Amino acid sequence: MQPKSDAQLLREYVQNGAESAFAEIVARHTNLVYSAALRQVDSPDIAAEVAQSVFIGLARGARSLSPKLAGNGSLAGWLCRSARNISLNLRRDEFRRHSRERQAMENLDSTPDTTSDWERLRPVLDEAMAELSESDYDALVLRFFKNQDLRSVGLGLGVSDDAAQKRVSRALDKLRDLLSQRGITTSAAALSVVLAANACQAAPVGLAATLSAASLASAAAGTGTTIREADGTVRQQVAASAPLQAEHERLSSLAALLSRPSVNTGEELQRLRDEVAALREQNNDLAALREEDRQLQASLNRARTRFREDLHGPQDQQTVDSPELNARTDYCMRLGGVTRGYASQHRQFPTNLAQVAGIMSTEYGNRTNFANFSPDQFEIVFQGPLPAPDKYAHPNDIILIRQKHPWKNTDGKWVKVYTMLGGIGMQHSEADGNFDAWEKRRIVPPEASK
Repeated sequence: MQPKSDAQLLREYVQNGAESAFAEIVARHTNLVYSAALRQVDSPDIAAEVAQSVFIGLARGARSLSPKLAGNGSLAGWLCRSARNISLNLRRDEFRRHSRERQAMENLDSTPDTTSDWERLRPVLDEAMAELSESDYDALVLRFFKNQDLRSVGLGLGVSDDAAQKRVSRALDKLRDLLSQRGITTSAAALSVVLAANACQAAPVGLAATLSAASLASAAAGTGTTIREADGTVRQQVAASAPLQAEHERLSSLAALLSRPSVNTGEELQRLRDEVAALREQNNDLAALREEDRQLQASLNRARTRFREDLHGPQDQQTVDSPELNARTDYCMRLGGVTRGYASQHRQFPTNLAQVAGIMSTEYGNRTNFANFSPDQFEIVFQGPLPAPDKYAHPNDIILIRQKHPWKNTDGKWVKVYTMLGGIGMQHSEADGNFDAWEKRRIVPPEASK
């Protein structure tokens, strides 16, 4: 049975509210979006956050996007472009961690080339692809990033197999010219091998399920307590099993290349065969990985059940989303991140947020959506030494930072935002503006934190 196209799944989600259809889209494209983000931010954790933002954007914009897709249209190009745009915006606000990559690219002509083709290509690939037309961009994403055959590429683009082949060849030549302008000289055949083997890397195990749940929760109308990230403990467990799964996915892509007639270099074929042979030797490890994945999925499901209990509280506790509320929550989360960074360096949480105000101004002072916020509008609740990672079973149930005074939202209810000890952001509303009872259950006294 022919699987449903992205356009069909998106229509089911828009028209019928079918969460299973949206989850299928997420599962289908998680690796693609995660890889596109990872090439930009070079951090697995931040790439996962970008991927979550992309799918949240898809869930919120599904109704306006659905009519624009052809009957068998693919979302791959749209998702890839969204990942790049969000990554670029995020990268401007984060610490300047990638300057060394740019410097390395500038020195390629004067230093011996000891890096792999992919390591030379990766820092400039998305920048070059951004200059392609939308049709050429989508053709390359489907062919080399999704590793689809020409028939599937044609279906996704709404053209015949022959037209798809011509479009892919034309787009590959254009990309090669754009790369040569950036000091990367290669043949079209070599470029196709490098792209297919490395462009799409495996996202952490379980990320698709996390993204689907978080995106659907964020897109739903009115939530009392909005969970911005998956449970930290489960994420750490998932990350532990990710490297072997990533290697498995990469070697599977290499194995698929062996069947392509365009790859005719004997040396390359031998290298690929050697790696495929190594893949076969990892079967025992993969079996163990699948069992660990099953256990992690069970843990994630339990965590999601607990999150949903918070999300679907009493009717009078619901909060209506608004741009200012989202910006306020985002600012609180950034403030929490800077505070945790301070604690990691000093082994002690600050006693007052004035101690990190300078860092906030340096890192986020140019954000226009943060213009109305400052650290003195918030207060640190959890004080004392930095706790051991295993001290608290549920750190995301403990308040680290809270907004001092409740704010009246667009729905007329009083709302406050929080950053929890585990790093997630929360919004909570009370009809009467009294948050004492809710906060009391989530505050650890200073003496208990020592």
